[in-house]
Amino acid sequence: MNAPTPPAAGLRRCGCRDRNRPANKVAELGNTPGVHICAGCALRAAHRAGILSTLADIRYAGRQLLRSWRHRGGEWR
Repeated sequence: MNAPTPPAAGLRRCGCRDRNRPANKVAELGNTPGVHICAGCALRAAHRAGILSTLADIRYAGRQLLRSWRHRGGEWR
């Protein structure tokens, strides 16, 4: 079995997909220095963790609050 080749300068290896990506297209995971993840893998992980559904709930609550505020003439009472 061949060992993975180190990434070229300016590239980082996505820890999920094991592909080299431009350094500005990946983020280093905070608790695991040297391990990077691309946006696609980060979105998949967030979805699996339920974070995206929580954000949708927060967005819905914000819309309801704004709608109520507008209904009251745009003034907090």
